[in-house]
Amino acid sequence: MQRPWGTAAFGGWPDERQRLLVAAAVYGDERARSAWDRWRAGTTREQVTGADGRLMATAFGPLRRLGADDPLLDIAFGLHRRAWYTNQLALRAAAGIVSRLAHESLEVVVLKGAALCLQYYPDLGSRPMGDVDLLLAPGTLDRAVPALADIGWQVVPGQGSGRGPLAYAIHVQDKRGHEVDLHEYALMQSADDADLWDGRVEFDLVGVPTATLTAADHLLHVCAHGLRGHPDASARWAVDAAMIMCSDGPALDWARFVDRAQARRLTVAAGAALSWLQQTLGMEVPVWVLRELRTGPRLRFERTVHAIAARPPNQLSLAAMSVDRYRRFSRLAPVDRRPASFAAFLRGAWEVESSRQAVLLGGRKLARRFL
Repeated sequence: MQRPWGTAAFGGWPDERQRLLVAAAVYGDERARSAWDRWRAGTTREQVTGADGRLMATAFGPLRRLGADDPLLDIAFGLHRRAWYTNQLALRAAAGIVSRLAHESLEVVVLKGAALCLQYYPDLGSRPMGDVDLLLAPGTLDRAVPALADIGWQVVPGQGSGRGPLAYAIHVQDKRGHEVDLHEYALMQSADDADLWDGRVEFDLVGVPTATLTAADHLLHVCAHGLRGHPDASARWAVDAAMIMCSDGPALDWARFVDRAQARRLTVAAGAALSWLQQTLGMEVPVWVLRELRTGPRLRFERTVHAIAARPPNQLSLAAMSVDRYRRFSRLAPVDRRPASFAAFLRGAWEVESSRQAVLLGGRKLARRFL
């Protein structure tokens, strides 16, 4: 599972440099300082990337408590303080959205960074985030958009703004530049999210009562989403997962994790992520969990699709993920949202009325990519 040292990162797998920063961020003992020193030996100030900076903000606290002294820790301190400030603003803006939606009797579940930084990280500066993700109750996205427009939130064109029954999420922004993703589905690997709603737990979003996922559901969501993420965020999922596992420890509901991974046909991604965390970071994973994930069930060719999706985005991976999303929609989405055929799926995804329009639009998309 673990790739050879010295190879470049692809898709959701951290490369050698990122693995060292992940270790520095996750461990609270001398292993963190050792990993930092190894990373620092091959890194100059000019070589620090944006992805490095996000991990440095997380690693700052443990390293400072260990007494580490390094000029780059001054940069890490600045990144930590900046994340603390911007996260305060982002969370308050998101709380305003949640309050407005509650006024309209629209429920949400807080996903990803906004929930994780408040539940599993020592402070708001330790988990930088670019936006806030909210899962809306099924079928309520079209009601949420005009309600938020009334308080200054507008849909960002071209940022996941597809509508209709196959929409995954839309991106909204206010005049101050705060960004929120409103999810119709929790994952791009879309399925019926009733399990997440049934299992949700109470959550306080900076003074506003709402809901978020259980620890087991957070972990599955982080693993499945992270392994299809952008290469620049290929290490963030590993830190999030490790923080959840360290925080909950033996109390983590592994039975629910396995059950939901099997029901959602995410056993390949979940098993790969947990194996990486165990082999690379020494995270404790019960033997039976990995055994159950290896036995499936899984969709046909799921291992192949997972391998393709874990690489940097290209024409092949985008096509594979589109076909995979259709397969998942046709089998796992709510019954009233399952497309009758692949042509019907494309018509819904591309918001066209006829198969002929879908063919013409598909041809234009291919032409733009290859010409």
